[in-house]
This record gives sequence, C-alpha cells and structure tokens, in this order.
Amino acid sequence: MKRFCAIVAVILAVVLFVPMIGTSLEAGANGQGRKSEQEVILELQNMYRVQAGMKPLTLTAELQTAADIRVEEAARYFSHTRPDGTAWWTVDPVTVYGENLSNGYNSAEAIVNAWMTSRSHRYNVMNPEYTTCGIDLTFANGKWYCAQEFGY
Repeated sequence: MKRFCAIVAVILAVVLFVPMIGTSLEAGANGQGRKSEQEVILELQNMYRVQAGMKPLTLTAELQTAADIRVEEAARYFSHTRPDGTAWWTVDPVTVYGENLSNGYNSAEAIVNAWMTSRSHRYNVMNPEYTTCGIDLTFANGKWYCAQEFGY
C-alpha cells in the first residue's frame, strides 16, 4: 500500500514547473565554507518538517546514489519514467519510495519553493513516513536539474 501511495504521489508530481532563467546554482560546496545547494535544499525542507512537528530528513548513501543516477537520467529524459522505460523507483527498489524532480530553477530556494507549492511534491517532502533522502543537481542542456529520492 505504501508503494501504491508513493506511485500515485509521483504520478501527481509530474508537473513541469515554469523554469526560472539563470545558472547561479553550484552543485557541491565551493571549498570556501559555503553550503552546497544540496545542503541548502535539505535545510529548507527540514525547516518545514520541524515546524510541522516532524523529524528532519537525513541523507543516506543509498539514496544519494539513487539521486545521482536519477538526476543524470532526468537531464537526458525529464520524466519520472526512466530512459529505459522502467518506473522511477527501479533505480533502487529496496530503498526508493518517493521522488521529486525539477528543472530550470536557479537556486535551492527556488527549487524548494516550487516543490512546496506543488501538492504532490509537498506530499513527498512532508510525508512523515519518509525519514531519509538523497539529493543531487546537475547542469545540462543550459539549465539545472535536481533529483530528490525519499525513503523510510
């Protein structure tokens, strides 16, 4: 039932955002004490979760690997269906239960704002059963792509 609910949420999450123009994102820390965009996304999402009385999300290596794969796939074929035609969760069927994708936003704040104003994306961020995640960003085709994978 959890998998079914997650699949329904992702189907609803297939919303193409009106992209913001720009390339100011930086994937990964810049070595000067600046937080990476992934860290900012997680921090902002956890702010919403804690305000709602929920536990914060934590990063896991398994979900980070899944996000790394999915963001590269999304840059080639922007869809919750993988380029090989399989469902998004097949990237790691043991740990992946939710997915948010975005493209064209130029800051972590813009990505989180877009997800929080989309009912299905917000559902993933605010799902109290999700306790872990992985987040990755890549720049391709003249814009930024972001993938966030959720787990229990």
